[in-house]
Amino acid sequence: MRFEVERMRRLRTFLISCHRFGASRSLIGLSATILIHIPLALATEAPPSSIASRPTGGVHPLVQSLSQNHPMPQTLISVNGFLGEGGISPAISVLGVFLSLCLFALTGSLAWSYNLRKQVISRNSELRTQVENRKRAERDFKETRENFENLVANLPGVVFRTLPDENSSLEFISDRIEEVTGYTQESFLGPAGKSLLDIVHPEDRVARELALRRSIRDRRPYEIEYRLLHSEGEIRWVFEKGRPNYDEDGQVCSLIGYLSDNTPHKEAVTRLMSFVQENEKQNVALEIALEEARSAKKAKSEFLAAMSHEIRTPMNGILGMTDLLLDTSLSAVQRDYTETVQRSAEGLLGILNDILDYSKIEAGKLEMESIPFDLRQVVEESVELVCELAISKNLDIGYRMDPSIPSRLIGDPTRIRQVLLNYLNNAVKFSSEGTIFVEVARDGDRHGRIPVRLEVTDEGIGIPQERLDVLFQSFSQVDASTSRRYGGTGLGLAICKKIVSMMGGEVGVRSQEGVGSNFWASVPFEAAKDATDEVEEIRFPGRRAVVVEPNDRIRSSLCVELERMGFECEEMSEIESFLDACRSGALASPSYDVLFCETKRVPEGVNGLLREIEGRPEFRDISLVDLVSRKEAVQIYREESSRHIHLAKPIFRKRLLLALTSALGESQKLPAHLQAESSSDILAEWSRPPRILLVEDNPINQKLSLKLLEKFGYDCELAGDGQSALDRFANAEFDLILMDCQMPGMDGYEATREIRRVEEAADWRIPIVALTAHAMKGDRERCLDAGMDDYLAKPIQPSDLKSTIEKWLRENPRST
Repeated sequence: MRFEVERMRRLRTFLISCHRFGASRSLIGLSATILIHIPLALATEAPPSSIASRPTGGVHPLVQSLSQNHPMPQTLISVNGFLGEGGISPAISVLGVFLSLCLFALTGSLAWSYNLRKQVISRNSELRTQVENRKRAERDFKETRENFENLVANLPGVVFRTLPDENSSLEFISDRIEEVTGYTQESFLGPAGKSLLDIVHPEDRVARELALRRSIRDRRPYEIEYRLLHSEGEIRWVFEKGRPNYDEDGQVCSLIGYLSDNTPHKEAVTRLMSFVQENEKQNVALEIALEEARSAKKAKSEFLAAMSHEIRTPMNGILGMTDLLLDTSLSAVQRDYTETVQRSAEGLLGILNDILDYSKIEAGKLEMESIPFDLRQVVEESVELVCELAISKNLDIGYRMDPSIPSRLIGDPTRIRQVLLNYLNNAVKFSSEGTIFVEVARDGDRHGRIPVRLEVTDEGIGIPQERLDVLFQSFSQVDASTSRRYGGTGLGLAICKKIVSMMGGEVGVRSQEGVGSNFWASVPFEAAKDATDEVEEIRFPGRRAVVVEPNDRIRSSLCVELERMGFECEEMSEIESFLDACRSGALASPSYDVLFCETKRVPEGVNGLLREIEGRPEFRDISLVDLVSRKEAVQIYREESSRHIHLAKPIFRKRLLLALTSALGESQKLPAHLQAESSSDILAEWSRPPRILLVEDNPINQKLSLKLLEKFGYDCELAGDGQSALDRFANAEFDLILMDCQMPGMDGYEATREIRRVEEAADWRIPIVALTAHAMKGDRERCLDAGMDDYLAKPIQPSDLKSTIEKWLRENPRST
């Protein structure tokens, strides 16, 4: 019995253990009949919680229920509900218990193994997840650390983290600290390490401490620039930027900052400030120099104006008096000497003009006009100014105008004339024989503008190819010997290039040494609104002419002009060919109206030529236009008996028209102003000589101007200054005033303004022409602004003076 009790006790312990591992439910759920012999006292000793934790399962509730309903010393339990009565034999009891234990142990083991396996699998999965997460975290941490180390290593400055203690101990600092301070990284770390505060300049420590405190107080980043003490004793400027970190309680736990060496920047700023200060000093010096330069420039302009005036005044006397002297009776030697003086004076005047023009260009004072003008007139005037010198060297000179170019353009005629004159003067200077010819052609079209190409061709000495590039440079000559032989400043072509460039054009040259040169300028113009010219409208339809001229270019240009006027032309190069054609009857055709030739080339002269053509039907009504030099023909006239007209070369359009209308008896075709010119003198239009008031203070110019005016046939009165001019103007009637500008007392400008004020109540305005040596920029405008009508710069060409006076006397006749 004791043995069974002990055995039951062990069984109970085993059952409790099995229950803990979840085997009791498997045991109770068996369908086979199992008998367990458990003494009631033993069965009831085990507390319910140790056998079964669930109220509906386990052994203890079943045993307790059986013992309460069937009290007996031993309880027989059947899982399927069978309960036998009576006792059970020990053998059966032992066998049942054994079988029950075996089955119970097997079932518990299987259940325990199954649950254990599930727990192991779950735990292994959890462990794998934890291992993977840990590995991933280690990789991320390693990557983050590497990135941080690379970032810190590549930053140009120093990264640090300090603790919020009194010494601001460094928890971390990058190794670049050695570059900035000279101290190693290790010297700042550890309990005995340095603090940044230890190497801050004593004068900057308080400022840095205040910046840190404000940052912690205001919870914001801070920036500060201060000085550090380098290990080698020098001072380094640094820039520090940082921010405080706070813990969960809002307390400062660390301070992270960045430190950069600002010494190069500071030194650069210092140098810059020094440079700025030095630059300010230089600016002050430059302002002083600029003011001095302005003063010098003003003084230079005043000097040039004064020199221009002072030189032109005596030059006017020299040129004017020599011109008057040449009109007197002189011996051959005296005439030669006088002409030499005149040429020398003209050369000096050319040099003076070049220097003044170049000075104007360099000073930026040369301005271009934009006014309507007649390009043909400009070309003719330029040719006429050099023709006497050209003829004196036995040079032929002429021009040809492209018919497609409008008669009136918009531009600066004065500067165009200056360029042409420079080219022509050079052509005459460097030529000893041959022809000088001006070609004016249309150079295409440029956006509605008319590019005109002006070419001057000569047959002179030519220019070496290697020297062509320097011709348009200032102060350049082909060579030094040329300068000595032919003279000149070397400024003329440079001035031409600048003038044409200011007009939007270009210049150039073609030349062959020993053959000649071709200088050209291409300038764009606009056509004037009043582009038509009444002279161009004159036509002689059905008329026929013979042109005998050995120079191909001059002959061709004359034929072009005649054909524009409606003529049918026959060209011949030699007078002998013409005479042979006359004798042989080769010209037997409808009659000719005009014959152009140089009668001096005819062996028997004019009379011999007239005898050759007399009586021939083709020359029945022909008129002879004798082409003579300018010296040989003072004016165009007609000899009725011999039908002989003189036409001076070079041939200009107005002269040609006057000659043709005179030869053909069709003067009525001429405009009124040309008819007046053909009447030989304006004096014929006046009932009395025009009265002119000359206002001039220089005795030489007084004498010269009075002689010229007397020569022209005018009645002249003299006033020595502006006040005298006003007095004479108030007491007498004049038809024109020639007004000098610079005079003692009242000058010409003030005198003109006073005269204009007096005239305000009058019905007539007297023409006032400035006659002055002021030839600088703005002088013409100043004269016109003062009330003058026209402007002539000294030295005065007699022809210019005469034409200007006649122009204003015709336009403003007071009495005729």
